[in-house]
Amino acid sequence: MISLTVALTTLRKEPRFELLVESLIIAAAKYPMLTWEFLCIDGIIWYDPNRRQKLADAVKGRFKYIHEPPKPTLWQGPTRLTSKDYWDACSARNTAYLYANGRQVIFVDDCISIPEDFLYHHFGGVMGNCAVAGGYRIEGTDGNNDHRLAAVTEPQFVSGGWLYGMNMSVPLVAAYKVNGYDEMYSGQGGVEDCEHGVRLERAGCKLLFNPDCVVTEHADTHEAICGHQKGPLIPPKSRMLRDDKMHYANEFLVQKLFDEPERFLPLGNRFNLTELRKLVQAGKPLPVPTWPLRDWRDGAFLKDC
Repeated sequence: MISLTVALTTLRKEPRFELLVESLIIAAAKYPMLTWEFLCIDGIIWYDPNRRQKLADAVKGRFKYIHEPPKPTLWQGPTRLTSKDYWDACSARNTAYLYANGRQVIFVDDCISIPEDFLYHHFGGVMGNCAVAGGYRIEGTDGNNDHRLAAVTEPQFVSGGWLYGMNMSVPLVAAYKVNGYDEMYSGQGGVEDCEHGVRLERAGCKLLFNPDCVVTEHADTHEAICGHQKGPLIPPKSRMLRDDKMHYANEFLVQKLFDEPERFLPLGNRFNLTELRKLVQAGKPLPVPTWPLRDWRDGAFLKDC
């Protein structure tokens, strides 16, 4: 079995794909004994017929490479019920779990480059059978973007809620034990990584935070790649919590998780990752979800979102 799967999830027309690929080549050359693959879960495949070839040209056949669209979702792509595409990070990362062949799945974001010892540090998750989180810095800033780097100066085990950012890995077996990311978060990003980490911890998976493993986000190009949202900015959806005040709505799911201290399974996944993986391995299509019809945060019909 392959040791590491490096998984990029993206819905960006122009990710800094070449930058990530070339930094992976350098990291792999430093530790040739490590077996790894690169997995790209890419929503632009749905819209750009040249996308597969363009990214394959950057890889140049130099390593094992898998390029697939996210599994069907109601929030983006050809099966969406919404009026526009929303970034569905949870569904995309669950798709990575379906296609991954590595014992440890490393999640990275676009617009980043990795350090030379990146694969080595995440291989520690394979050796220790634990999740691993590293830090991040944004280029062109003072480097104080990730507060975890100020709190921890050497590798140590931390609570599951420290699993977030653009540099983290999870044992594949542990991911299946908790049935992946909770797709109740779909349609509005935020705290889904932390929630996933808490459930992993409850299921017996330790989390090692390693401040020696730091990736760089290239902020100077980030705006040009992302562009600007047309029309007025849509504020995050809110919800009344137990203090009778309106909060960022996804906090409700975190509050509910801590109200149920024994739970390590998600609330919003009407599927079993193991069964979906069997479909992928058999080359069969993945099912199209039919629920929910409304956004739980405010009751709005998805067709109106």
